[in-house]
Amino acid sequence: LNGRDVPSNAVINAVVLYFLKRGPESQMEDTFEKIIYQLNDEMRICFINATVNELRYPNSHTYQVCLILTKIYMRSEPHIKDQITRVLFERL
Repeated sequence: LNGRDVPSNAVINAVVLYFLKRGPESQMEDTFEKIIYQLNDEMRICFINATVNELRYPNSHTYQVCLILTKIYMRSEPHIKDQITRVLFERL
């Protein structure tokens, strides 16, 4: 993923959904945080975008994604905060 062939958005969306269905929130939060820190800027934006795609209807995924993004945002570096903010503002 990082610096190699760029996977399609469908693959990234599938990976995000897989992790959301997989386990408890605390493990997902740590997993998402590790993934976000290891990706380059372009792939990180694609991953954040796929994560934000899960913020649709009031359901368990929406709640989990909201908590995960909030906690990652609070702990992250300024450039990652900017990327999360950018993806969210693009939705408005």
